[in-house]
Amino acid sequence: MHLAGQIAWGDAPTWAGFVAAIIAAGFAAASFIKLKQQVDEQSSFIAEQRAFMAEQSATLALERQALQAAAGDRRTAQSRLVDMRSLVSRSNRVVTVTNRSNGTITNVQVKFGPYVASQIWETNSAESVVSTAPLLNPVPVVGAMRGAQFTLNGHTEATLVNNPPVLTFTDEGGVRWSVDDQGVYTELGSGT
Repeated sequence: MHLAGQIAWGDAPTWAGFVAAIIAAGFAAASFIKLKQQVDEQSSFIAEQRAFMAEQSATLALERQALQAAAGDRRTAQSRLVDMRSLVSRSNRVVTVTNRSNGTITNVQVKFGPYVASQIWETNSAESVVSTAPLLNPVPVVGAMRGAQFTLNGHTEATLVNNPPVLTFTDEGGVRWSVDDQGVYTELGSGT
């Protein structure tokens, strides 16, 4: 039996162990709470970083699209300045190709279905014939603000109408183009 105020020294180590366990449990709980706060902070930071990276990816995708569009515009700019006009009569079709760009175009040819031009003449930007001798087919070079007139002779009007002209040429960038009688430009690739 123990008296009040007397310590039972046999139980003191048990009580000291109990107090130490409570203190250790307190430290463990505090450590766990601190660890949970750190995990929550890291999760929040990671979520913010993911949102930032998604925003950056979207921005980069838009910039890439803009750059690709600008590159496409630069690639097609010269080709859009090359035009073709066509006139049909009963026995011939005359196609005038004019290079209104500041650069040259090469390997210029107009085909009329399976037929090729019987005569080709150099023209100026006003589409007036300026050459004294016919040009080669295909025309090797058409300079800036110059052109060529392709004539298909000796066919019936039906043949001329049923075989519309198709212009092909290579721009200064080495890209091969096709233009049909409706004014539709088609990129054929590089050097083909």
